Amino acid sequence: MNTNNWVCKSIVLLLISLALASCDKEKHLEGGELTEQSATLEIITKDKTELADPYTLRSIEIDKPEIEQTTIDLRAHLTLSTEGEKAISISIDEEAAKKYGKGNVKLLPSSAISIPKEITPIPAFAVTSEPISVTINLTDEIEFDEIYTFALRLDPINGAKMNKPNDVVIFTLLREENKVQVKKAVLLTRDFYFDLAKDFSHRGDFTMECLVNAQKFRDSEDEGEAQISTLMGIEGGTLLRFGDAGVPGNKLQAAGEVIDLPFETKAWYHVAFTYEAATQIVTVYIDGEMKSSFRKPCSIVPRGDKWYIGRSYSGGRGLYAMLAEVRVWKSVRKPAELLEHMLKEDPTNPALLAYWKMDAAEGATVTDLTGNGHDLVLRVQQGGADPKVNVVTLDSPLESVEK
Repeated sequence: MNTNNWVCKSIVLLLISLALASCDKEKHLEGGELTEQSATLEIITKDKTELADPYTLRSIEIDKPEIEQTTIDLRAHLTLSTEGEKAISISIDEEAAKKYGKGNVKLLPSSAISIPKEITPIPAFAVTSEPISVTINLTDEIEFDEIYTFALRLDPINGAKMNKPNDVVIFTLLREENKVQVKKAVLLTRDFYFDLAKDFSHRGDFTMECLVNAQKFRDSEDEGEAQISTLMGIEGGTLLRFGDAGVPGNKLQAAGEVIDLPFETKAWYHVAFTYEAATQIVTVYIDGEMKSSFRKPCSIVPRGDKWYIGRSYSGGRGLYAMLAEVRVWKSVRKPAELLEHMLKEDPTNPALLAYWKMDAAEGATVTDLTGNGHDLVLRVQQGGADPKVNVVTLDSPLESVEK
C-alpha cells in the first residue's frame, strides 16, 4: 500500500469533516443563520394574524368624533429560532405609502403616529415578538372626511434576510363626522310577514312609524289580491297598506283613507301614523310632512285580527320592500320629533312601546330594542321553507329621505 496516498486521502477527509463541522456550527451562531433565516411583519387583528404586504390597503374608519386615538398591533416573525435575542424596530415609510397608496396620496402626518421607543426583542429560542402597539393620535390636524395614507415597515434585523415585500403594511385612515346613517335594512318579500312575540296591550295615544323602500308594487299585470301590499297594522282598524280595489298599488291607505301621493319604487320614504285617543284624530306624515288628518277610532290592541308587518286578512297581501327604523310609540309624536329622529332613536326613551332597527336579526327573530318583549317573528304567509330574516347592507348609506 502506498503510504503517501493513504496520508493524502486522510488529510482530505479530515479537511472535509472540519469544513462540514464549521458550517454546521456557523448555522447556529447567535446573530445569523446564514441564508435560511428571514423576517416578516404581521398585523394582529381581533380575529386573526395576517401577513403584511403593500398591495392590500387596510382601512381604519373612525366614526365617532370623540375618539382621540386608535392603535395598530404588529409583530415581527422569524422563520427560525435563534440562541440569542433579536432587536427589532418599526419605522414610518412615506415612500411606500406614496407608491402603493392607489391614488390616496394625502399622507398622514408623522406627528400623528406614535411608535414605542423601546420594543421588546424577540426572545431567544422564539420566532415571534410580543405585539408592538402603534398609536394613531386623532388630533385636530386630522381633518374629518379626508382619507389619509401611511405605511409602517419592519426595519432590518441583524442576521436575517428581510422577506420583501412582506416587511411593510399600508393603511388608510378616515375620520368621519358623527353622521347618522342607516346602513342596513330587512328585505321582506311577499312570502313572509312579521308577527309579534308578545301582542300590544297599550290603549290610548300611539304612533307607528318606519322607513320603507318598496321594491315592487302590485299593478294590473300583477294584481295579487286587489293590488294590496300591506305595510303594518291591524286589518279593519289601524292599518297602513298600499293599494286596494279602486286604489292604485303605489298609493298608501291609512285606516281606510287614501293618501294622495304616488310612491316610487326603489326610493326611501318615512311614513308616520299618529293617533290622539281623546279626539280620535289620525294624522299621517310622509317624510315629515303632514299629508292627511281625519277622525276615526283606532287601536293597536288585537281584536280578532292581530298587528302584523307585511300581512292583513290573508296571505296574498304581502309586501316586497326594505324596512328600517320601525317603531311604535305610546304617545303622539310631534312633526319636529319625527323629522329629527327618522334615522335613529334612543331605545331607552320611555315613550317607546317597541323599536326594531332592522339592522340585525337572529334566525327568524328581530329583537325589540326597548326590552318590552315585542320581538318580531318572521312567519311564512302560505307554507314553504323555514323563515330566516334577510338583513341586507345598503348600496349607499341612507342619510336623509330628501327626494
